[in-house]
Amino acid sequence: MSSTPISPVQSAAGKTSITAAASSAFCASTTGEPRLRGRSLTLGHGERVVSSGLNIDVPDCAFTVIIGPNGCGKSTLLKGILGMCRVTGVLRCVNNIGYVPQHQDIDPSFPVTAQGVVAMGLSATTPWWRRVDSNKISSALARVNLGQKATERFGSLSGGQRQRVLIARSIVTNPALMLLDEPFNGLDTTSRDVLVRVLTELKQQGTGVVVSTHDYSLAEQLCEQTAVFADGHVTIYDTAEALLHHAR
Repeated sequence: MSSTPISPVQSAAGKTSITAAASSAFCASTTGEPRLRGRSLTLGHGERVVSSGLNIDVPDCAFTVIIGPNGCGKSTLLKGILGMCRVTGVLRCVNNIGYVPQHQDIDPSFPVTAQGVVAMGLSATTPWWRRVDSNKISSALARVNLGQKATERFGSLSGGQRQRVLIARSIVTNPALMLLDEPFNGLDTTSRDVLVRVLTELKQQGTGVVVSTHDYSLAEQLCEQTAVFADGHVTIYDTAEALLHHAR
């Protein structure tokens, strides 16, 4: 597994891929090097500190849910992993990361097809003189049950279908680590079921999956390990039963 050690590090927004960290018990059920490991991380925007002293590991083959109320710092944590906000600390992180943002980042009025959106996921790894791999694009769309929508304009799709296209964009490179920020918000039942299936398949393939949500029932349904985010700190739980006990 390719990883990038940083020790210790301070990053400016958008310059360095950084992430957050955890207890050793968090990795006890898995083997191999964690997809992401950070220690004593502080995250913020400008001079404002959102959270500090974070410790959380993301093992391979693990489905990790980060829960907490709106505004508690879940999105900031994921953006810190991607180097999109100010972060200080120590980390090791895989290079190949897939990301689905909380808000769709493509204007529906932009004239691009579904397959064109998925192709964007390959642009960073495809030399300018080569065409993107159309087979990878078709495969990614098929995984989210949208192969038949490949040539349709992105903006003409339903909200749930657009979200599935963005998920296809994020998995087209077969990432070692997947980050999803509130991916279930506003999804119809069909799209929700597809997303659960895709994430389960990724985990079975060895991908580390991190999902941010404030929905405790989703955490119970999906997670093996849960990180509860409150007051700028993260507490790790091993089971959904422990999570529900904490949530009462």
